[in-house]
Amino acid sequence: MKVLDLLNNYEGIIMDVDGTACNASKEKTGLKKMLLAPVYPILKAGVTMPTDIEKLMKIQAKLAGVSKKHFINGAEEFLAELQSVGFPTGFATSMQSYLIQNYSVDLSEHVDHIVTGDMVKKNKPHPDMLFAMCDMMKLNPEQVVMVGDSRDDAEAAKRAKIDFYIMRNKSFAHQLADMRKYAKGELDSFADIGVGR
Repeated sequence: MKVLDLLNNYEGIIMDVDGTACNASKEKTGLKKMLLAPVYPILKAGVTMPTDIEKLMKIQAKLAGVSKKHFINGAEEFLAELQSVGFPTGFATSMQSYLIQNYSVDLSEHVDHIVTGDMVKKNKPHPDMLFAMCDMMKLNPEQVVMVGDSRDDAEAAKRAKIDFYIMRNKSFAHQLADMRKYAKGELDSFADIGVGR
């Protein structure tokens, strides 16, 4: 039995990227965290970085190979199925756009819209990027659903009044209790979402 009956209840779907639909290669993850740790609080706060810091991060990202991403949780097949029926899809990620553009997976080929952290005033848990995504889809918040794996995803969806489903992720298992306060359900993979009418 499917946890979420998508097409019969919603007009669009918004997904987080890292940990929900994509993951970095395991050998690169530790190095990425080490390199980005000094500036991560700045990104998290949604502060626009000075150009020199952005340039440094781009160099670090290339040197570390942090762009090596692959789909997880059956996301690639799920998105292909939605594309075949013309169902609106989008990725909402706090990552900066240049990092997304350097992914080994071209995310833009798999979804209709992408909103990154540098495209909005404030990142998740603020709802700005979810509102921006709704605008792109030309849908109201109550017409879409969000799938994410973190407390920030759940909080952003709650503030935007968008239904939220948890994609279980061991990295954020300690946040499950907080996410469950708002979530309508939990998924182990995108195969738990029904896409038939």
